[in-house]
Amino acid sequence: MLEKRDGIVRRRRAAHSKWTLAGLAGAGWPTAAGAWLAATWLAGAGFAQAPRVSLATSDGPDGQARLARPGEPGEPGEPGELGELGELGELGELGELGERGERSSSLSAERALVADVEYGAHPERFGFKLLVAGGEPFARGVLALEGQGVAHPMRLPIQLDGEGAWERVWRDVPLDGAVRATFAASVTGGVAVSNKVKVQKLATQSPSPLQRRAVLVREVMKDPVAVSDSKGEWIEIVNLTNKPLDLQGWTLDDGGSNHHVIGGSAGASVWLQPQVPFVLGINADPATNGGITVDYKYSSFSLNNTSDVIALYAPSGALVDWVAYDDGIFWPDAPGKTLTLRPTCLEPSLADDGGFWCDASSPLGSGGDFGTPTAPNDVCP
Repeated sequence: MLEKRDGIVRRRRAAHSKWTLAGLAGAGWPTAAGAWLAATWLAGAGFAQAPRVSLATSDGPDGQARLARPGEPGEPGEPGELGELGELGELGELGELGERGERSSSLSAERALVADVEYGAHPERFGFKLLVAGGEPFARGVLALEGQGVAHPMRLPIQLDGEGAWERVWRDVPLDGAVRATFAASVTGGVAVSNKVKVQKLATQSPSPLQRRAVLVREVMKDPVAVSDSKGEWIEIVNLTNKPLDLQGWTLDDGGSNHHVIGGSAGASVWLQPQVPFVLGINADPATNGGITVDYKYSSFSLNNTSDVIALYAPSGALVDWVAYDDGIFWPDAPGKTLTLRPTCLEPSLADDGGFWCDASSPLGSGGDFGTPTAPNDVCP
């Protein structure tokens, strides 16, 4: 799985675009969603100013409005002044991405574009991210979309960043069927084409059975920068009841290979006092974990930097709390900054929504990390 790490993605600006809204968004989305898709695409692609757009609609076979584009499906739209991008030709001919309007059919075997899709974590909303890596720095290319989720095949212009990668997030798009995505980008001596990935709407993540109110996960350090992940990951929880709770025999689980029983085989008590923040960490040594005071050291449990699940179960098997974060689709995602729950949010079911979380803003020592372990959470903007 591709993973965003250090650094800021930067894209070159392409001025005077002639792409039309109809040409970009003619993919079978309902009209409002199509307009939004094109507008956010252009804004995120590095265009200095929003280009002049034209809106054309047509009725689809189901009677719903569709965004149309000039020409029949498969014919090139208006490629615009995109520098090294030549004519696009038919959708299936991804190798024909020439320079300055000249077609080229050569494919490069030296550069392997690797495409991937990630899905957002939200109890009700649907979102996803398309990513590609392995290209040449700042290369231009196209993203081809086809399948039942689009009315007809379409192409969108892209520009890779300084590391030869690109990514984009979609949220709340009405996706009625699967969409297949393929990337092609110019490389020295030809064109590189990625593997094909499929985007499809997934069932909403919802833990069951849901027995929550006792303990709340309220801060997560999943990607420290002051120290390595294996030394600096931690989770802060709080006891919402008015009596002490013994966590002995409780379980940390991610629904996969990570599983830790609190207290271990010895069965030692681990007391959680009422309303007092409690830090579970992978490393209890402040000299090597970023200066964090860890109340309990766990093992056999780690946090992915992209997306993961933190589930806390009572010895009876009842689910006490659940956090499922993603890679910046619905959840905050900044290296070195904790995922921080709004201080006023004390309802575990609301905490499932990444909109109630933000990046920590309080510096954590001098190593470049931010967070508030054992202290009140930062106020979210």
